[in-house]
Amino acid sequence: EWILPAAAELVADNGNEITVKWEEFNDGPFAKYQLFKMGEDSVLKLYKSFSSYPDFSWVDNNVSTDRKSYCYAMINEDVCGNESDRSLIACSILLEGTAGYFLNNLAWSTYINFKGGVDRYDIMRKGINTESLFSKIGETPDGELFFFDRSMNKDEGVFRYYINAIEGNGGNQATARSNEIELYQQPMLFAPSAFTPNDDGKNDYFKAESTFITEFEIVIYNRWGQPVFQSSNIEDQWDGMQNKHRAPTGVYFYKIRYKGYNTPTFIDLTGSITLIR
Repeated sequence: EWILPAAAELVADNGNEITVKWEEFNDGPFAKYQLFKMGEDSVLKLYKSFSSYPDFSWVDNNVSTDRKSYCYAMINEDVCGNESDRSLIACSILLEGTAGYFLNNLAWSTYINFKGGVDRYDIMRKGINTESLFSKIGETPDGELFFFDRSMNKDEGVFRYYINAIEGNGGNQATARSNEIELYQQPMLFAPSAFTPNDDGKNDYFKAESTFITEFEIVIYNRWGQPVFQSSNIEDQWDGMQNKHRAPTGVYFYKIRYKGYNTPTFIDLTGSITLIR
C-alpha cells in the first residue's frame, strides 16, 4: 500500500506554511496526485490535484500553524490511470506554551503518520536575542506531550521553541517539525532594605538584583531629596559615598524604573534603604 510518509512539516517561521512530503512513486514526476485536507468538520476533502512534482513535496500556504493542527492524506495515480489506496492521514504538530517565573511550559499535539510510530519528541530552543542556532534541550518519549523548561539564562528573556518528532524503528527515520513559538519571561527585580559599607567584605554595597531586564534606571536620595547616587546600568552598585565623602548612617530613598523583553512601558518601584556604618 502506498502511504504518505515523512510528515506534514512546518518549514516557515511565520506560521503560514506547511510542506507536505511523500514517498517517491514509481512513475515519479509523471504520477498524478490528489491531496486531501481535513476541514473544520473533521472530514477529509479533496484539496489539491497536481502532477509533475519531482521533489515529491508541496507547500500549503493556506494555514495558520500557530493556531491549529492540519491533517492531510493522498491518493496517487500512475500513467495508466491506476489509483492507489488512500494514504495514511498525516497531522502536523501544534505546539503551544505558557511562561511562568523561571519556567516555560510546553505542550503539543501528537504526530500522526509515521510507519514506525513516534520514537520520541526532541525539544528545540534558541534565545531570540542571540545569533545562535536552535539546539536540543531535552526529549520526551512517545505519548508524553509536554515539557517544562527551567534551564534559562537570566540575561535572556525571550525564548523560541519548536518540536521535532522522530520516527521509530520500522519506518524511514523521518522527522516532523511543529510550529515555532516565542515565550517571554517577565522582568523581576529585588532591592535590599539595608547595607553596611564598612569594608568588612560583607554587604558593603547596595545593588538591585534582577533577571530578564532590558532597561534600568535608579536614583537614590537622602532625606532632603538630594540625589546621592544614580545609574542606568543594572550592574552598578552604591558604595555609600556622596560627593567623595562617606554618606552618614540613616535612611535613604530610591526610585527605580525598569522594563523587560515584553514590557511596553516602564515599571516604577520606590522604597527605602538603610545605610548602617
